[in-house]
Amino acid sequence: MKSGINLILLYSILILSTPVFSESEPDQIDSDRIILAEWKGKAYLARILSEKDGKYLISYPFYHKDWDEWVEKDRLIIPLKTGMVLREGRWYFAGLLNKNKKEYSILMIKGRINEIIKVPAQDFVEVIGLARVEWEGSWYRAGILKEEERKFYIRYDEYESKWDEWVSLSRIKME
Repeated sequence: MKSGINLILLYSILILSTPVFSESEPDQIDSDRIILAEWKGKAYLARILSEKDGKYLISYPFYHKDWDEWVEKDRLIIPLKTGMVLREGRWYFAGLLNKNKKEYSILMIKGRINEIIKVPAQDFVEVIGLARVEWEGSWYRAGILKEEERKFYIRYDEYESKWDEWVSLSRIKME
């Protein structure tokens, strides 16, 4: 994607010229919901911490709290779902922008590169949360796919499915 293209404008065009916040969007966005926020032409995973006077305090998972900021509504991208997309054998964080029975339009976050792509429906999986997961002394970004009896089934960002695993609370930091 060229750096001169406004990401939110491109997103709006992609979903048939509907605004990022459509009329059906609630005035209040659930703070537990993972959204995307535009910053310098790129989309980043974000969470809304609070709202005041039409501005939103957002936090960027996986980044230090010093990056938290107040933003206008026009910098927020509210995907239908947030999840992970399979691309070239690896899974990446993504926002589902538009879907039909066979194909999804996805905003993929691959490192510092964003791409709007179309993928088969089976190549997208919704996440229920974000976390850092410890593996052999290092911490890795992951999406939480399910939770059972205080254990979490996770998928590592930018890794193949063969690394998916169940982890206990002792190895996970929620983002």
